[in-house]
Formats: sequence, C-alpha cells, structure tokens
Amino acid sequence: MKRKLFFLLLIIISLSACKKGKSKVTENPKLLIYATENKSSELFWQNYSQQFTDLFDCDIEWKIFTEPEALYSDLKSKTDSLNCEVDLVLGLDNLTIKQANLDSIFTSVKLSNEVKLLRDFEIYEEHFVPFAYSPIGFIYNVNIHSEYPKTFGELQDGMYYNRIIVPNPKDTSIGANYLVFTVVAFGRNAYGHFWRSLKDNIYETPDSFDLAVDKFLAEMGSILIAPISMENYLNELNENSYGSFIPIEGTTEYIEYGAVLENSKHPELAENFLNYVISDEFQINIFEHKKLFPTNKNIKLNLEMPKNYKTYKLPYSNAQLIKQLPYWKKRWEKLVK
Repeated sequence: MKRKLFFLLLIIISLSACKKGKSKVTENPKLLIYATENKSSELFWQNYSQQFTDLFDCDIEWKIFTEPEALYSDLKSKTDSLNCEVDLVLGLDNLTIKQANLDSIFTSVKLSNEVKLLRDFEIYEEHFVPFAYSPIGFIYNVNIHSEYPKTFGELQDGMYYNRIIVPNPKDTSIGANYLVFTVVAFGRNAYGHFWRSLKDNIYETPDSFDLAVDKFLAEMGSILIAPISMENYLNELNENSYGSFIPIEGTTEYIEYGAVLENSKHPELAENFLNYVISDEFQINIFEHKKLFPTNKNIKLNLEMPKNYKTYKLPYSNAQLIKQLPYWKKRWEKLVK
C-alpha cells in the first residue's frame, strides 16, 4: 500500500512539474513590433535584439516595412478595427508622427535617467522617442563632378542637366520630408518655382528609396537626394567615389522615432525595449547598420559630422500639415513630370 502511495505521489509531482514547465512556456511574453528597414539595413532589428530577449526572457515578432507611411497605414487599419496586437513601432518619421499624434493611439513613455540625447532631440509630445537621424542633402559622384553646387541656384545650372535622382515624395519618406522642407524654405508659392526650375536637371523620381540608391550606384544619375549619413556606406560599396553637400540655404533633418501603443498587452516590456534602442549598447550599431546617425549623446563616431547647416521650424500645426501634404505632393508631381 505504501509502495503504491509512493508511486502515486511521484506521478503527481511529475505532472505538477510538467504543468509548471508548460506554464512557463505559454507565459513567456512576446512583443509584436512594427519597424522600418531598407535594403542597406536588412535584418538590422532582428540581429541586434537578441541581447534584450535573453535579458528579459521574452520573444519578439517583427513585421518589417520599407516606408514609415506604409507602416502607419497598416497599423491604423488594425487600431481602427479594434484588432490591434502591436506593442511597439520603430521607424515613424517626422511626418508620420504628426498624424500619429492626432490619432492618439500611443502612450507616454519615460526614458532611463542614464540616457542623454543629443542637443535638441527630445521626446515629441511625450510619446515619440527619436533614436536615429540625419540631415537630408545631396550625395554626388566625385568622378563625374569635380566640384559640387553650393546653392540651390547653382543646382539649377545646365551643367547638371538630367543628373539628379529625387526619391518620389508621393511614395518615399525621404522625398516627402524634402518636399516639405522646400515648401517651408521657399514659401507655399515660391517652392513651385524652385521645382519647376530644377525639372530639366532631374533624371528620375523613383517610387522607392532603395530603387533611387540602385540607380545612383549604377550611374544613371550622378546626384542623389538622400540622408547625408549614407555617404560612408556608399563609399564602402564603391571605392570612395562619393561626396556630399548641403546647400547654404539649409535643409531638414530626417528623424526616426519609436513609440509604444496605448493598448499594448506588454506596455512595460515595450517601454523597456524602447529604452534599450536608445541605450549605449544598441546605439553604437545605428550608424553602421541603420545608415543613420545615433541620437545618444554618448556615441562618438570616427568621422566628420555635418554641422552648422541651417534648418527651418515648421510653421504649421499637425492638422494643417496633414491637410496640406497631399496637395503639395500632387502639385509637385505636376511640376516635375
């Protein structure tokens, strides 16, 4: 009898251990993260998140987009249908955060006291954390152009006929951000004159940034509107063939942000991951693998950083910008086609 009781206890203990083991697996939290990557940063997020998942004993499911607008459009369709399981987004840009802020689908976040951001970078509206940036400028082929244009006026010169590749503002965040910059810099009427004057010098307006880069590398054009931070990467691909410039009239900065969804199932874990993204350990990889500059003040890059370039404060409210942007894009298309 005692022997039977002993074996019965063993079975109960074994079953209990199995249940605990199964419970641990099923309770292991999983973050669903939307993020942006292009060809030059492929698998960046997956490759550099392992340290976090090991530390917090969690899993991450990634959904990757090439453009912030496509990411946000998919996200908004999920939140509108009340069927959203996304915890965190990484890669919203200067423009999409304006719409996101109006939609109020993100929660406020708190940064670790150990993290110090560069100069004017700060959490936008307490919700959107900047983790990467670059001024947008022009990258040019030094084998074709021994000198580069210093001003927008010089850029319109006939010597640059059919040479400039412009990522299409309708389809690319780089193009859209630069279009908005020209509206602000030249004014809502004069920006049309600028693009009309530049029209003959534009070789093509590709509908994806990756395609624009590919055409530039293939020397279909010799000047590319792009984040200045990409110059180093392109020179690694093609034996120091490229330089970059920002016209003296100024530019805008392309900035990527992360944000936690208001209805995240794991808000604390999502906030922890966002803090991890701007930590020293993660930010040291941003320039090499994301092809943008890190926003963490502690990260020092071994290259000459662009500086003393003029930028413009956006004179529109979020609602005004979102209302006007489709019109500006449509008008731009008519101006350069």
